[in-house]
Amino acid sequence: MKKTLLVLILLPFMGFGQNLLDIRTDKSENGQKPNIEAEVIDGRTSNQPSFFTPHKLELRSVDDAKTIKYRVKYNADLGLPIYLEVYKKKKDGGFGINEVDEEYSLNTVLEDLPGLFGWSEKSKLDEVSRNTDELGITHIRYQQRINQIRVKGGQWILHLKDGEVQSGNGRIYPSVTIKTDENIGAVSAQRKAYAHVIEEHHHYVKPNLGIIDRSAVVKEYIDFETGQGLNPRHVYTVKIRPTDMEVFKVWVDAFNGTVLKTIDELCEIDGPKTANATDLNGQSRVINSYQRGSTYYMVNATKSMWTNSQPSSFPDNPIGAIWTIDAGNTAAQSITQVSSNNNTWSEKSSVSAHANAGIAFDYFKNTHNRNSINGTGGSIISVVNVSDDDGSSLANAYWNGQAMFYGNGGSTFTPLAGALDVAGHELSHGVVSNTANLEYEDQSGAINESMADVFGAMMDRDDWKIGEDIVRPGKFAGGALRNLQNPHNGGTSLSNRGYQPEKMSEYYTGSQDNYGVHINSGIVNRAYYLTATSITKTKAEKIWYRALTQYLTSKSRFLDLRYACTDAANDLYGSTEVAAVKNAFDVVQIYDPNAGSGGGSGTGGGSDIPTNPGSENIVSVDLNTSDPNTMYKSSTAPGNYIALTQNTPKRKCSITDDGEFLFYVTNSSILRRILLTSPYTELQLSNDLWDNVAISKDGDRLAAVSTAQDGKIWIYDFVTATWKTFTLYNPTYTEGVDAGNVNYADAIEFDNTGQFILYDAQNEITNSGGTNLQWWDVGILRVWDNESDEFGDGKVEKIFSQLPTGVSIGNASYAKNSPYIIAFDYIAGSNVQVSAMNTLTGATATIFTQDKLGFPSYSNKDDKLIFDANNTSGDPVVALTELAADKINVKAGTVASVHIPDAKWGVWYANGTRNLLSDKKELLTFSFPGLAGSPEGTISGNTITVDVPGGTDISSLTPTFTNSPDAKVTVQAAEQVSGVTLNNYTSNVVYRVKAQDESSRDYTVTVNVLTTGIFELGNSISIYPNPTNGSLRINSKVQIDKITCYSVNGQELEVLIQDKTVDLSNLVNGVYFLQIDTPQGQLIKRIHKL
Repeated sequence: MKKTLLVLILLPFMGFGQNLLDIRTDKSENGQKPNIEAEVIDGRTSNQPSFFTPHKLELRSVDDAKTIKYRVKYNADLGLPIYLEVYKKKKDGGFGINEVDEEYSLNTVLEDLPGLFGWSEKSKLDEVSRNTDELGITHIRYQQRINQIRVKGGQWILHLKDGEVQSGNGRIYPSVTIKTDENIGAVSAQRKAYAHVIEEHHHYVKPNLGIIDRSAVVKEYIDFETGQGLNPRHVYTVKIRPTDMEVFKVWVDAFNGTVLKTIDELCEIDGPKTANATDLNGQSRVINSYQRGSTYYMVNATKSMWTNSQPSSFPDNPIGAIWTIDAGNTAAQSITQVSSNNNTWSEKSSVSAHANAGIAFDYFKNTHNRNSINGTGGSIISVVNVSDDDGSSLANAYWNGQAMFYGNGGSTFTPLAGALDVAGHELSHGVVSNTANLEYEDQSGAINESMADVFGAMMDRDDWKIGEDIVRPGKFAGGALRNLQNPHNGGTSLSNRGYQPEKMSEYYTGSQDNYGVHINSGIVNRAYYLTATSITKTKAEKIWYRALTQYLTSKSRFLDLRYACTDAANDLYGSTEVAAVKNAFDVVQIYDPNAGSGGGSGTGGGSDIPTNPGSENIVSVDLNTSDPNTMYKSSTAPGNYIALTQNTPKRKCSITDDGEFLFYVTNSSILRRILLTSPYTELQLSNDLWDNVAISKDGDRLAAVSTAQDGKIWIYDFVTATWKTFTLYNPTYTEGVDAGNVNYADAIEFDNTGQFILYDAQNEITNSGGTNLQWWDVGILRVWDNESDEFGDGKVEKIFSQLPTGVSIGNASYAKNSPYIIAFDYIAGSNVQVSAMNTLTGATATIFTQDKLGFPSYSNKDDKLIFDANNTSGDPVVALTELAADKINVKAGTVASVHIPDAKWGVWYANGTRNLLSDKKELLTFSFPGLAGSPEGTISGNTITVDVPGGTDISSLTPTFTNSPDAKVTVQAAEQVSGVTLNNYTSNVVYRVKAQDESSRDYTVTVNVLTTGIFELGNSISIYPNPTNGSLRINSKVQIDKITCYSVNGQELEVLIQDKTVDLSNLVNGVYFLQIDTPQGQLIKRIHKL
């Protein structure tokens, strides 16, 4: 092997090709299933709650990761910057005047753009227009140029208010080196274009009456999209009119005169049409269809998201359309176009679905200025006549992250496409998943459901019921699925179908329904109803939408929703609307505990595990054809190469966490194991044929993918010598229903606990009338339960709820010490971004961009990432880049370099032992926000003391607390839920916090009832604003001796305190405590910094 050090150069992506993950896998249709008897486990039968919150995939550029000032959004197909979001804080200039912050001035942002877009001096933006609208927002349009030549389609708009840039949007192409000084010239290009049109398209006809200007229009461009992917060329475009009617645009290569492409720009009669048709409710609806030749399709091309650049397969897979298709009473396995030869439509489900989808688009567009469900003009797809898996009538409707599916109702409902509010509800789930992406469990899941109910009710706003148009008589006591005005919905308890609690004292604390997502949503539904009836639906819907899109996060709880709606009301309106929101939440008993106690039994901070203390090595596959050895172990320098085998690996290897054994599959599909210490013995483990293998970190279990396209992962437990197979599926919002069609998995890896497998899989939707849709994504499969020490339930969650169009992801790998960090490959055509993600926050970053798969692997300390790449000569290498402290961004000022030449599939490991499970087991905060003064507990070691007001009945109190991530909290073996579980504090209560590794810590809580003093003091001191963006003002009627700021774990923090003003701007967002000492006593206030 060559062992030299080279420097990698980041080369821009230039073209598309076959999906690189398909090429990697090269799965045969004739693969063999293992000759093994194994029970099949299907997670779709599990009633266990979700264990992971998927996120929306929005990658950031490497440059973007270096600054917190901007966020760049990219086009999914080509990876081009299309939107610039500017993050900034308001700065008060005194006397209510907002002075311009130069950091966000036009000149400063323009200077930052080249770094954001990765430009060289060859690229520039020229201002072409500037206007200020009725709201005082100035819009400045720019044209991108390279070598002073316009880039076709390269336009950018910056939006300014009060002299500061608010955002930007458009389309920006890479800065490239392209030769433009040698060209044929505009006159020659025009001649070649004329000759091409006359010879290939239409003969020349003399102008008639001269009413049409037949002059040729010639323009010079750098065009990146003359073929597949990004392929920059210096071109002339020539518009030719050979007749008065015909018009063609011709692209001519400016260097050699080759005609690159021609577009017929004549607008023909085929296109958008309208018709009247009867829906499921017997109503006449206006249907927007699309005529193609003599056939009409249920494609609505009238909305603003429509684009004339449709794919060659159109009317299949239209872009920017409202599209209704038919599952033909199958479980969405075979889908056909809904069509007509005379623009009449008798199939009532498709009429209802199509019309309702148009209403949903119009609602979000006209009310909230949202461009379709995904916010970026994505098509809205409705599938009607969907059956259950067994072929029976499906009594449900669901959104699977990409499309809306309607069943025909079974015995409970009439066909579900007939209900506008049901369609609005399900499509609103798509909006939620593309904005706050609320975790579908517990309170966050209830908010998710409530948001969908709210927007569904606002689309069908004649009443406060959901689903009343499709519920069959006698099935629901209230005649509807849910009722925002009266969540009890005609019932008295959960035994009555459709019943929901309407206030926190009725809160459901069980584990059914993902811990009550469809049940407890009634509480926040009623908060919305109360707000809307107080200040009008028009104001309330805008407040809730802004709360969803600007303030909520994936783990938000009911109190967070209260704060979010309060802030949104303040942004949009004023004190009257803010008071209405607060009152509504008070009525449903979601009180504001004076800066509150968010969180719950898990804080979402993430649990790291100790770093493996052993010596570090890398195993890589050798690609030197003159060397018979195929796999080497080396030091991380690298050096000290030791040959491991002469068998050719089929996939990347898997290594136990202690570095003792390596498992891999040969290119002849044989499963083998290698001892990674001398004498490096190698054994064959199975006679069956496999495509890939992964070993659990502790070596107790093995996962394998067969050579068959079986949609399964096989698991072997060494302790019990037992095989099980786990069925892969695509989870959806609706219990018991999935999107199906997982063809097979490929890359697999165990997490640190040995309970979950991170895998990628090929998915497919069958379209009997056109091309099947295939994509790769990454999921998590629960294969083991450490608590019961048995096989898991097979439940599947996805890393991302929705992928951008044309994007696949794969080759995912966990960080070594932070199980919530993963690296993966992001593939759009031939463009690959080696990427990383924090699965708790949803933050995602690009590590390296290239045209091959990266197969990333974290270093032992997670401070480096190795991945496959090419050097400047095009030779394959294992590359290395240093990482920032967050483990997902490249370390500032560093550049990727070749680490191991002539190699691929590097795996970094260490040969020591460590605890693979988190041992964190702390109670971090404890309070009673429902009591006057919101008394906070003082935590000292294992004791917690809380002083509460005189007269308080402490025999039934509900505390709010936060604890270590991945830990569980119990009292006498009963699980505790923050803000929900009641306890009797007339005597000390022992809270047990059990860590992931089963170790535990007990906290003794003592509640003291005070008689006088402290609460009078609390009424004498107020703090505002709380929550705060940084600055707090303390208003006190008594003398203040000292003010001290503490973190949630009791650490004293340095903050600037001056004249009863506390500056928290140097602190990260989160919860803090102010201790205020006075001659009358000590007061502790909880502060929430946003």
